[in-house]
Amino acid sequence: MKSEKTTFPQSACVLGVNSGTSADGIDLALCRLEFDGKDFTGVETLATRGCTYDDDLHDRIWDLQNGRGDPEELSRVSFVLGRFYGERIASFLKGAPEKPEVIALHGQTVGHFPPGYGEGEPATLQIGEPAVVARLTGIDVVSSFREADVAAGGQGAPLTPLTDRYMFFKEGEDRIVLNIGGICNATWLPGDGSTVTGFDTGPGNTLLDTLITTRMPDARYDLNGKYSKNGIIHEKWLSMLLSDEYLKRKPPKSTGQELYGGEYYDAIISLSKGWGLKTKDLARTLVRLTAQSARDGCDFFPRPAKRVIVAGGGSHNPTLMKDLRQVFFPAKVEPSSRYGIDPDYREAIAFAILAFLFMNRIPVNLGQITGSSGNVLPGRLTPHAP
Repeated sequence: MKSEKTTFPQSACVLGVNSGTSADGIDLALCRLEFDGKDFTGVETLATRGCTYDDDLHDRIWDLQNGRGDPEELSRVSFVLGRFYGERIASFLKGAPEKPEVIALHGQTVGHFPPGYGEGEPATLQIGEPAVVARLTGIDVVSSFREADVAAGGQGAPLTPLTDRYMFFKEGEDRIVLNIGGICNATWLPGDGSTVTGFDTGPGNTLLDTLITTRMPDARYDLNGKYSKNGIIHEKWLSMLLSDEYLKRKPPKSTGQELYGGEYYDAIISLSKGWGLKTKDLARTLVRLTAQSARDGCDFFPRPAKRVIVAGGGSHNPTLMKDLRQVFFPAKVEPSSRYGIDPDYREAIAFAILAFLFMNRIPVNLGQITGSSGNVLPGRLTPHAP
């Protein structure tokens, strides 16, 4: 990696803002990034904050993700999200130790149709209008990180394996990084410093979240494994779920609510009805699905890893972490917090790094991760009015 000559500082404060597939809110991570002209020499998290969507906004996003909503609703929700982001960012920065040079805004994914999904033109869409964010904060915004990769024939996701090297690499030790949000993705970090790869392994928390929200009106997710920990894994149902075509497909590959959304959820719950499973048994089996599909997916990597580092909301579920330790044994499974990266903010930090690369006009090659061709420069700039 080599920087072109730009006016953007090579020691910079960048605010990463991420909204995951679960559509539960945003994560803000203010980062200090140090770059020596060829590579990153420092990635420091200065401050973080999580901001939750209210039920109405969550439901409107969920409907869009599941194919319900017209162009007017799509447009309006994008601007509603832009205002939500801008107001929360402005409030956060009032007490922040530094003002960022730029905001890295991932936006909320409402459509992801990569190569291999259906027969139409590959496409991806993240909403949350960056012009509103730039207006409310007075700070330039980099957004639209995935489109350049899709335009180059790539999956557009996951992008974060590219940045995991700066947070989790250790010479001499093969590592896997799992990020378990709505979807689970895996990064291969070889200890010999060779090529980093990664892909979406399959469902993370999305199916479990849907189960909990539909059956437990006052809950959005399986907090601390409350609903899954006392359930029993139904092996026959689990075996059927693990036979899903996507899970067997070779990388590069990516997925989202388009595959594992409401329609898929309804279909797999229908399969289980003949067994009279309780909600806790359904939850327990879906947790195991996430762990086992992640483990099976990692067979696509060159060799077993010595260590598995877990980030994302799934890292807070003791039932899931227990399953991961079982299926990945003898590898050591640990949350990313053991390495100084809060599990809730790993992706926000990753997009801060990508925005830094964009502002310095440093192209990246994602071919081994997403299958794209040649170099790409992920991002699009929305300047604030001076």
